[in-house]
Amino acid sequence: FTGSKFYQAPPFCAALIVPPSVASKLKELNPPREMLVPNGLGAFLTDKELPLCLNSWKPSLNSGDTNVGLALRWEAGLAGMEAIASIPDEDRMVLSDEW
Repeated sequence: FTGSKFYQAPPFCAALIVPPSVASKLKELNPPREMLVPNGLGAFLTDKELPLCLNSWKPSLNSGDTNVGLALRWEAGLAGMEAIASIPDEDRMVLSDEW
């Protein structure tokens, strides 16, 4: 799910939605520590952006900083979502089909 593609938000405004069946498998796995380093996923992901099923990843990620850039991109994304939600369903579906 990305806000930038569907809601005209800035690039890299995304969310990770994990289905329950996948979440239960992720809870059982060891975190990929070699990928969570500062020059890997740790460069743009903090412990605050993880779903509950990835709590085991949190010790490997930066916990001190808040990702202000992501928060601002989400504010823009939410504004787009609210604007689109104000369009009646029928009209929104026509626009979606044309897109």
